[in-house]
Amino acid sequence: MCVGFYCHEKRLSIDLDGKYHGEQNQKDKDKERTAYLNGVGIHEIRFSNHQVVNDFKEVVLIIKAEL
Repeated sequence: MCVGFYCHEKRLSIDLDGKYHGEQNQKDKDKERTAYLNGVGIHEIRFSNHQVVNDFKEVVLIIKAEL
C-alpha cells in the first residue's frame, strides 16, 4: 500500500487525488485503503488537485491543524 506522505509521529497520511480518483474503480480502492489505514490507527487526509491549486492556504491550514 502506498501513500503520498506519511508522518509516523502523528500517524497521519496525506494524499492528493488526481482526476482518476473520480472513477468508480478508484473510488472503491480509495475507500478500501482508507478503511485499512483507519483500522491500523492512521488518520488520512485527502485533497484534490483542484483544492491544492485553488486553495493552497486552506490546505496548509488543515495540514498544520493535524500536526
